Amino acid sequence: MKGKNITDVCKLFAYPMLSGFLGAGLFMLILNWARPFGMAPSDAVSVANTYIVFTTLIFTGFAVAVGVMGYLFTQQFTATKHAQLAEALEDLCRKIATEEQKGTKLLESLMGNDDVRQHLDEMLKSKVDALLRETAADWKDQASNAAAMAAVAEKFTGLDQGSVRPHPPGSVRQTAMMGIRRPPNGTGR
Repeated sequence: MKGKNITDVCKLFAYPMLSGFLGAGLFMLILNWARPFGMAPSDAVSVANTYIVFTTLIFTGFAVAVGVMGYLFTQQFTATKHAQLAEALEDLCRKIATEEQKGTKLLESLMGNDDVRQHLDEMLKSKVDALLRETAADWKDQASNAAAMAAVAEKFTGLDQGSVRPHPPGSVRQTAMMGIRRPPNGTGR
């Protein structure tokens, strides 16, 4: 049914239905001309039964035609709806990519939905956790590299960190750092 519009589908069902009604009317007209005009009482019952059968068939055919047309209309509208939604989504994506204001407005409206907000929170938490794990791994690598460099430096200098003194013993800075007060005359007592 792709490529056919609604009027073509209506014509498809209207012509057979119209021809069926005309054929039934002509048949009744010809049937009445072929019979004699005098009618017995039993013939009246027969004609009434025939009329009831014909109208039942006509209504049944009409109901079937309406059901089939309804199904076809539903299929046509569904296909059109999916195509329109896909086109609208593509258009929206293009506008969001080029116009900052529309993207911001869309994000604000999305944040009004609790499910979207929860999904976004979960995504952000997982991303932050991944970044923190990556940063911790980088820091651990840097710390192990620094320890390795300190070991190499210690090996080449022959000094460990405990043997290095920043100031010679007995100097003013050394005693000040240790909290010892020197007498003003310089005797060292």
